[in-house]
Amino acid sequence: MLVYKMMCLNRLREYKRLIRNMLLPLLSLLMIAGFIGYQTLSVVFPVLKGIEKFSTSIYYSSILFLTLYTGYECFMKVKPAITVKPAAMFFLSENTLSKLIVIKFIGTGLKHFILTLAFTFCINGIHFNSDFLLTLSAFFCILNACCLLQWKIYHTKQKWKDVVIWFLICFPAMLINIHPLAIIAPIGIWLALALFDFLILELNTAKYEEEMRFREKILVAQNYNNTVLLNQYVKEKKVRYLPKSQNVSKLLSRNPLIWKAKTSIYRLSKDLIAIGVVLFGISLSIYKIPLFWSLPFLEQKETRHFLLIGSIFAIFQLTLQSMLKQSDSILEKAKDGLFIPLPEKQIIKQFTAVPVMMIGTESLLLAIIMQNKALQIIIGCIAMTTVTAFIFWLDVKHKALLAKGYFALNIIVFIVSLIISI
Repeated sequence: MLVYKMMCLNRLREYKRLIRNMLLPLLSLLMIAGFIGYQTLSVVFPVLKGIEKFSTSIYYSSILFLTLYTGYECFMKVKPAITVKPAAMFFLSENTLSKLIVIKFIGTGLKHFILTLAFTFCINGIHFNSDFLLTLSAFFCILNACCLLQWKIYHTKQKWKDVVIWFLICFPAMLINIHPLAIIAPIGIWLALALFDFLILELNTAKYEEEMRFREKILVAQNYNNTVLLNQYVKEKKVRYLPKSQNVSKLLSRNPLIWKAKTSIYRLSKDLIAIGVVLFGISLSIYKIPLFWSLPFLEQKETRHFLLIGSIFAIFQLTLQSMLKQSDSILEKAKDGLFIPLPEKQIIKQFTAVPVMMIGTESLLLAIIMQNKALQIIIGCIAMTTVTAFIFWLDVKHKALLAKGYFALNIIVFIVSLIISI
């Protein structure tokens, strides 16, 4: 009991220091959030009451968003779903620690329930019927079951079976509108994962404790407003999540610049691309969800369509700019004396391969999300991959010409964005 008291007092001290150091920013954010929340709720509640039937398009868009989000959390950068103080791991016994983790998972489940409730109201309106219950169950199972799967993957080696489990959680949720019994699979997997995580799974204690210690260091530096340490921890965090080892294929060993481009692009800051994706998600939601159409400046369909085109254009532009920086870095090193034992034609081919594949994949995904026809998808992918290859060829061969003609290339990218958005 004394240990719990000490942990609670320590948590209160942390909050006290955090509020003291960040008082003015917190108050400003609170005032802004309160104003935006009030304005939003005053518009949202009448709209929610006006929703008379289940909205299929919003449902599928939400399922797609949650599927991509949970896939990223489970397989891209797997982090512990539950955090525990290092002191708690030191003082508490194994059984007590397990109970504490279960309690924290229940709290996480409540957060997921509130979030899924908001999603369900936007899709079904304030109608407590079978569609409401099925939608709520589907969203909750995706979020909470994938959280349990993330916890399992973190403490064990990632296997192909985990991808199958994730697929069996998310895919049946898309079929609920066709057959309600499809909800049985996500619910069954959710229960199985809960039993496995809390009764069978052995925690990777060394890895977990080291992660918790690192997070505690960040929290302490944040509480004392130590910006020097925070900058240091940011750089350390980037290194911690780099892949430890990779097997190089024969293709990459014969084409080293493809490997260099892949490594450089992996290491570059994803902030610009993430900003583009967020802008696209917001503009797509505004374009598709009638909830936003009642706002004064979004009443016109043309305005919403223009925002959507701009967000697609932003994704392409921000991705291209991020990768061009990596291309420029290696070319500058070559000018400064770095010897690259390859002809110029090979340099262009190898260093352009990864950006072309990334832009082509982006074009394909955006076209699929927008439910384009096959001809639109083909035109968009071919046009964007061709423009990307031409830009990188100019970057290597005629950099001055690229600076002059980049505006004309932007017009082509904008036209492709317009084609995809239709």
